[in-house]
Amino acid sequence: MKKIIYFISAVLAIVTFTACEQDLPVYNDETARLNFVYETDERSDTTYNYSFVYHKQVSRDTVWMEVETMGFLSSKDRYYTLYQVATGDNDAVPGVHYVSFDDAAYKQLLVVPADSVTALVPIIVINDASLTSEVVKLKVKIGASDDFQPGYNDAITKILSITNQLQKPSNWNMLLTYYLGNYGPVKHQFMIDVSGKDWDEEYITEQGFDNMYTADQDYLRYLQNKFSKALAEENARRVAQGLGYLAEEDGTLVSFSFTY
Repeated sequence: MKKIIYFISAVLAIVTFTACEQDLPVYNDETARLNFVYETDERSDTTYNYSFVYHKQVSRDTVWMEVETMGFLSSKDRYYTLYQVATGDNDAVPGVHYVSFDDAAYKQLLVVPADSVTALVPIIVINDASLTSEVVKLKVKIGASDDFQPGYNDAITKILSITNQLQKPSNWNMLLTYYLGNYGPVKHQFMIDVSGKDWDEEYITEQGFDNMYTADQDYLRYLQNKFSKALAEENARRVAQGLGYLAEEDGTLVSFSFTY
């Protein structure tokens, strides 16, 4: 009797599964959509920094972003469009701070290659003289094209700040603040001079300092001691020359100790 019950149960399970499987709609949406790829979960609220100060004598440079498709693959190249969204906060000027998204030659670069689901997006920034004293913002948004529609609302914009000054790396986190103190551009330049490293987003990521769970904290303690010793020597030289201690423009003394 038990065998019969088990057999009937198995048959019912198979029938139920088959019925459910038949009820599933077939995906046939041919609309291809496009989203940006993000390094963090913050998505469109994240600002990425670029500074010509790390690339002296360069008149133009390319900042690479990445997009990913939604929908079916295509055997042909597909093109997408970008446009600028005003932030109201010292917005970048097309043709002055970056190559306009309407530039005919530039539009040919906005392509997802055949049989690909991702592509690199070139944002060509221009080293205008105004950037030595300004930080401009470029908010980029994916638009509609013949091949793509914009994807998720919170995944179709990115903000890029452009300058020719030192600015706080976007991944200078609480771990770096704990070991190296609060960020300041004068301190940043001092760190570059002492270490010979840029201490920009790329370097911080390469060293693993942007992940507090896996960062080499012994090495950070070593760097803290190295910078503190170099700072003491620099301040001694400044005092001997009749100058004050090394400080930021607002008078805040440069220090490699964490302060609240």
